[in-house]
Amino acid sequence: MGTVAVASLLTQDGFASSNPQPGRTHFVPTAKRVIYLFQSGGPSHLDLLDHKPELKRLHGSELPDSIRQGQRLT
Repeated sequence: MGTVAVASLLTQDGFASSNPQPGRTHFVPTAKRVIYLFQSGGPSHLDLLDHKPELKRLHGSELPDSIRQGQRLT
């Protein structure tokens, strides 16, 4: 029932017309160039894990003043 209602609403607004006009947009295109990146075959995010053994030892300690530079941490 819901699918029929949505289909009838889309047809009334013209979003689901049977004869779409290819190549026509609702705005004037302004793009001159497109950069398309297809990155296939990269390493897994699990392979890029950087183990930090010092993290357990330093957990809960304050940051050095050279890093904080007087800024308050929230």
